[in-house]
Amino acid sequence: MIRFSPTRLMVLGVILMLYASVTTFWMALRWMPSTYLLNFLAAVSSIIGLTIGLYGLFQQTRPRER
Repeated sequence: MIRFSPTRLMVLGVILMLYASVTTFWMALRWMPSTYLLNFLAAVSSIIGLTIGLYGLFQQTRPRER
């Protein structure tokens, strides 16, 4: 299994959430067509980005085991 550092997880979460917000913003300005697939991908990437980012944050702040 691939192990990612907590910092990489947080960065990946931020990138996914930025993708979702930029995509939604472009669709609102009608620079990008608003389709069901793009709306679904924006919503899913936002939720997954938040989940991955919080998991990375929790991994970084947990107490170290001895």
